[in-house]
Amino acid sequence: KMNALEATTKHAMDFRDELLRSGKAEKSVIEYLAAARQFYKWIRLRGDLDKNIFEDVTVKRRAYKASEQRQRWSKPELNKLFKHPSLSPSSKDIVRTQRELEDYWLPYLLLYTGARVSEICQLCTADIKLIDDIWCIDINDIGQDKRLKSASAKRLVPLHPELIKRGFLHYAQTRYENKQQKLFNFRATGVNKDWSARFVNRFGKVLDDLGFMPSYRPTLHSLRHTFIDELQQS
Repeated sequence: KMNALEATTKHAMDFRDELLRSGKAEKSVIEYLAAARQFYKWIRLRGDLDKNIFEDVTVKRRAYKASEQRQRWSKPELNKLFKHPSLSPSSKDIVRTQRELEDYWLPYLLLYTGARVSEICQLCTADIKLIDDIWCIDINDIGQDKRLKSASAKRLVPLHPELIKRGFLHYAQTRYENKQQKLFNFRATGVNKDWSARFVNRFGKVLDDLGFMPSYRPTLHSLRHTFIDELQQS
């Protein structure tokens, strides 16, 4: 441990190198350095230091192969995906199992909310709320093993009319009336308390069924990028 005021540019560079060796994603390392740079900017403005030791400490972004870049779903790919039997509306005389309901609702929720997979998998029935006459999903870390990526990930997301039209509120109400605390039957697993691992594996089989090639196909997380991209284009 060291007093922040005694640290030098060499210490800042060692900190960057340690972050890179830790296996953190390049984006995360850049965000850590940005936070440290902002902190030392504040210290310098206060007059405690003459120099921001993180000013010139950066990470050279590596070039990514096309297959490594986070993809969005194209319109034809989305059409293909939502024609899969597990994502097609069922006829009224067929009752879906809970697993089938999860396979149906998760991709639609991800596409129309822009949420992360784990954020949806860990939702409680109480997180579906009517606020000022608008149905919302309350994304929070209240409850056993619920986690958010950052403080800014806590947010209210309005329910898209398409989700309401497809009957999502009926699904949520049924879970609530059956005294189910969780919106879906997922559990946090492993040391990292991963809520999404089981569903990610299941969805991989859907993509296999549709003929999407591993390593060259959009993923569940790509639905978040699709949502963001559509908003930016709008």
